[in-house]
Amino acid sequence: MRISGVRRIERGDLPQWLWMELETDSIRPYVPVILNELLTHVALPLIPLLGLMLTFNVLAARRVLQPLHQAEREIESLDPEKMTMRLTEPLAPREVNALVNTVNRALQRLEKTMVTLRSFTSNAAHELRTPLSILQLALERLPKSDLRSELQLDVSQINRLVGQMLDLTRADAMDFDTGAIVDLADIGRNVVSDMTPKAYSANRELRFEDHGSAIISGHAEAIYRIYRNLIDNAFLHAPGETPIEVFAGPGPQIGVRDYG
Repeated sequence: MRISGVRRIERGDLPQWLWMELETDSIRPYVPVILNELLTHVALPLIPLLGLMLTFNVLAARRVLQPLHQAEREIESLDPEKMTMRLTEPLAPREVNALVNTVNRALQRLEKTMVTLRSFTSNAAHELRTPLSILQLALERLPKSDLRSELQLDVSQINRLVGQMLDLTRADAMDFDTGAIVDLADIGRNVVSDMTPKAYSANRELRFEDHGSAIISGHAEAIYRIYRNLIDNAFLHAPGETPIEVFAGPGPQIGVRDYG
């Protein structure tokens, strides 16, 4: 095996070129020289370059992913009750901007669908109230019979369902003041007082119990409707002439016991 090379050397003011040529039967004598050349002229210059490239890639990846992290946080904070929220559109990179725009368009379509659905629910509930009232009055004029009682019960259940649909529509339109202080016991007493005539006509005992410490932050009208729906369920499903007990407290809790 023959290896030759040229190297420039300085001797005084005149540069000189040194020609070397070696010949051997094995490469082993040249291994240390080759390794030294690789280390000195290849590995050592590449180490800082690789470090710079790695640092640049990390910074570039963070910059590219930053809009995605922001979009992720905004998606996590989306509230179904506030369908007007949209994601912030980044200026760059272009691919992330396109993705965010697509999500915003989907949210806009979803908002329109929810508005249409709520409007339909509200309109349907309002339109059903009048014919149901007419039907209920017509049933009152029929002779007393088991069939009349069954029909009146069915109409009552439909009325209750329509009322819940209206309650849902009103709840969507409510401006909830979470800082308002309300007394669950006072609201419960008012509901029981308002529904006492219904309990009397159904030959049911409706009573209220105050277990104390029921002051919370909430919406009085929404809590009133919760009470009323629970009591309506008790009237509907509790057997016979069992009493219906409404209670508030201790602490932030309400309940209706119907022994059903």
